[in-house]
Amino acid sequence: MKKFSLAAAVLLLCSAFAGAEPDLQQKLAEDPQYFKLDNSSVIRETLPVPEQLRSKGIGAPEAASAVTKGGISISEVSMGLDTADQIVNIASKVWDLINHNQPVSKVPNKMPYATAIPKGLDTWTVMTGWQGPFSLLKHFAVKNVYGVKVADVQYLVSYTHHGVYKGKGQYLTGVTAEPVSVKIAWGWTLKMKASVDDSTVINIGTVSRPKAALRLVVNYSVSSMLNHVEYTDSYIIQGDGRYKEEENHAETQGMDAGY
Repeated sequence: MKKFSLAAAVLLLCSAFAGAEPDLQQKLAEDPQYFKLDNSSVIRETLPVPEQLRSKGIGAPEAASAVTKGGISISEVSMGLDTADQIVNIASKVWDLINHNQPVSKVPNKMPYATAIPKGLDTWTVMTGWQGPFSLLKHFAVKNVYGVKVADVQYLVSYTHHGVYKGKGQYLTGVTAEPVSVKIAWGWTLKMKASVDDSTVINIGTVSRPKAALRLVVNYSVSSMLNHVEYTDSYIIQGDGRYKEEENHAETQGMDAGY
């Protein structure tokens, strides 16, 4: 009875994915377990940044700087100050990192990025004091139930900080995320995007000593004909160079008919 139920489920799924590639349909019928994720195998970690990536920075001059991990929490970002509307992002709000299992093609040194600079400015280039860029290399990997690694991705978070305008402030530019290594197994799909919501671009300092902050969110998903899992990595980044990683999460949407 169990074998009949399994065969019936596979036939049902093959019918549902009738528009898929013939090879995928055949693989699904013969070996559905290949398309099921082992959620216990997920790796999400921070790696040392190779020297060749340390100088990578978008939207600001390059220079060396030390950055301390720490900073504020998202609840503090949500509170903000009455002067929060005086710090804005004049650059990108949302951008794709990976589509169709490939990094989205970008012009060198023109990767989309976000800013947190004084309201009224239309460029960060009139500001001084920039330090950075600071870079953070993140690694994500997951296997299927056979132990086959179906997704293995590294992406770089970077930003330039300590921008000064008219002698005061600690502002941000070049806040971005970009893939540096993408490996996806046959039959699986990876998508990734980054975003900075305007509501998180605020002043956590004072009127006389403004300090910018924003939240960079990286969303990515791994999908097969039977599984779809969405992941979120979130970073609070401050104008003084400090950053804080929020508690990241994953949401699984199984399509395996319960077998």
